[in-house]
Amino acid sequence: MVKHLVDFVNNTLNMFPRPHNPLLAHTSPDAIVVGTGKPDFNKHVLEFGSYVQTFDHTTNTSRVRILGAIVLGPTGNANGS
Repeated sequence: MVKHLVDFVNNTLNMFPRPHNPLLAHTSPDAIVVGTGKPDFNKHVLEFGSYVQTFDHTTNTSRVRILGAIVLGPTGNANGS
């Protein structure tokens, strides 16, 4: 869990522009390297360690289709975490 926390903090810090650096004053390092646009924090950033319910796969049975999980980091998906 500690490894995922370090990765989460590093990824989150790279989403923000660096005001003290003139080259990165308006653009984040993540946007430069990966080519992503401005992140939607409501969609792409979840609180580390929070409990979420995720969708499992669809089956034609009465089996439960959601799973409880703990957030360890973003999925990297453009649609959101």
